Amino acid sequence: MNLQAQECSYQSDTFYKSIMRVSFFPMKPANIVPSHKKGEVIYRRNLLTLFRRKVKRVVAEDEIRECGWETVYHTPVSDYVKSHSYLMLVDGVIHCRPKVVIESSIKDGGRTVYFNTNEEALDYIKTLKEKCKLCENNLL
Repeated sequence: MNLQAQECSYQSDTFYKSIMRVSFFPMKPANIVPSHKKGEVIYRRNLLTLFRRKVKRVVAEDEIRECGWETVYHTPVSDYVKSHSYLMLVDGVIHCRPKVVIESSIKDGGRTVYFNTNEEALDYIKTLKEKCKLCENNLL
């Protein structure tokens, strides 16, 4: 039993012949700021307690405010980063993942591929161009 097998996928040459455009979007910092910092105390006030503050909760992890249909809720930054395809680097700044957008002449043939580093994305584009050249589709 081979435990070191890697994931792979194979494309037909019609996919490589149909590629019209390949766009690369590099990693960049996202303008996302947490609404509550770790350790911050959130208070509750109301008219019945004569506007005295009562501790509602203490924030355990940085949170981002998100709006649903009719509710506003706070999600931890780590969950937000995973669900919205962002990257959190060591310095704590949230970055947009580098992506490659492939436009095809086939209906529903285009795709978007996300990567963890710019180098991985550029290597993917390089191999994509080589495979297109083998199928006589020269990308300029």
